Amino acid sequence: MKLKSVLCLVGFFFLFTVNAHSSMIGDLEIVGEITLSGNDIPFETNSDDGNRHRSITPDIPIIATLCGNNLVEINFFAAVGEVEITISQDGVPVYTSSENITTSILKDIQLSSDVAGAFLIEIKGDNGAYAYGWFNL
Repeated sequence: MKLKSVLCLVGFFFLFTVNAHSSMIGDLEIVGEITLSGNDIPFETNSDDGNRHRSITPDIPIIATLCGNNLVEINFFAAVGEVEITISQDGVPVYTSSENITTSILKDIQLSSDVAGAFLIEIKGDNGAYAYGWFNL
């Protein structure tokens, strides 16, 4: 009985230590999520990308996050194929890239430190799917 209590206590402290360290990893400051909206065409997802356990695939299998130091993270949590990513300010592109997303991936986009203001991020799929969101730096 005493051994069981000691083992439970040690396990509790181990879990507490792991959680405390995992929240402190890196110097990345999360500023906020960029809310993405889209058109009526869902992004095509490859069912062989390891996400077969999901019963419903969202229309926009992408999460965009604004981090400190003008960093934008785009989390593709499904293989969506060929996409074009554009970040623009007042209609002028400040970043553009064509990517072939063949698996779940986290893409980092580092914008110049001398840009500020309102920006539009657009992600266009080959099949006509379209996602966009606004953010401020």
